[in-house]
Amino acid sequence: PVIETINVKKSYTVGNNLITALNGVDIKIYQGEYVAIVGKSGSGKSTFISLLQRFYDAPEKTILIDDRPLEEIKRRSIRSRIGVVQQDPFIFRGTVLENIRLNDAQVSEASAVSAAQNVGLTQALRRSERDLSFKCEERGLNLSLGERQLIAMARILAFDAKILILDEATANVDSDTELLMQQAIYSLSQGRTSIIIAHRISTVRNCDYVAILENSRLVEF
Repeated sequence: PVIETINVKKSYTVGNNLITALNGVDIKIYQGEYVAIVGKSGSGKSTFISLLQRFYDAPEKTILIDDRPLEEIKRRSIRSRIGVVQQDPFIFRGTVLENIRLNDAQVSEASAVSAAQNVGLTQALRRSERDLSFKCEERGLNLSLGERQLIAMARILAFDAKILILDEATANVDSDTELLMQQAIYSLSQGRTSIIIAHRISTVRNCDYVAILENSRLVEF
């Protein structure tokens, strides 16, 4: 999918104060491109990602996917096309395989197993003599942060989401896990339109473009 923003503006109210989160942001990301969004806290990165997922709406006809205004696309349809890896992904009580499939009958066991192998999750589990039948505790408390994020990446492959969003996914993992995740990100981003919010230069290094936000504005691309 091609993602385009046209003079996107978004403000919200805190008490009696009007806070500008985004102010006139124009970005176009083509199919298969890998774009990083960087900026200090409060620069508008998270607002941009939230608008793209329609957690709240941007002004009409300012965000388009394949030339179609976002507000014309059902939220469920948008979110089925977007795969998100956050700093701390949600894991429910059940096996690793069940967590990848999200108990969705449309996702076969074979595709979930293949996804786990392709993102390196199977390899990560083997380090401690575990496999995809390993039972996760609620919120994944018996998994490392890197393992939880690899599960989220495997979900994206298994569900074949066309847009990839990485929300500072490698910010709090050790260097060995980060290397494994970088390999998984490379695999995931092939053919997908990918957006990554990042602080580490190692994460940004392989991007096609870097969008720099400052004080709610796009200052460089």
